[in-house]
Amino acid sequence: MAQKVFSCLFVCYLTGLICLVAGLRFVQVFWYTLLYRAPSGIEISFFSGGFSLVPSFADSFTQEQIGNFLMFLPFGPLYLLSWPQATGKKTMLVGFGIVLLIEVLQPIFGRMFDSNDVILNTVSMVVSTAAFLGIKRAVRR
Repeated sequence: MAQKVFSCLFVCYLTGLICLVAGLRFVQVFWYTLLYRAPSGIEISFFSGGFSLVPSFADSFTQEQIGNFLMFLPFGPLYLLSWPQATGKKTMLVGFGIVLLIEVLQPIFGRMFDSNDVILNTVSMVVSTAAFLGIKRAVRR
């Protein structure tokens, strides 16, 4: 039963990530139009994103970067709880693949591929996976 609950939570979490990447502007336009009954002025354009391949988060840490770090913290524990046969290594590989997929898709939806995001999301996912496995190992002893 618990595995089904965590599997559902994991699916909801992934759905939220997809909506952040693919549907953010659509949601903004929808809610603005619904609430104000006027055009939002937000332009939806495809294939208009850019690429930032030089990491720069060491210069200054912004709220966006904190958000990018926090965004993948749930991944490790939710993945491991959803699939008990998953290992830490497999969790990190799948997580890194999802991070890359999200970043590669962003320019298609008018957003930007950012190496800072890849690094922070990956570090966050690795930290949460390692912490979860460490706590799990300590509890078993």
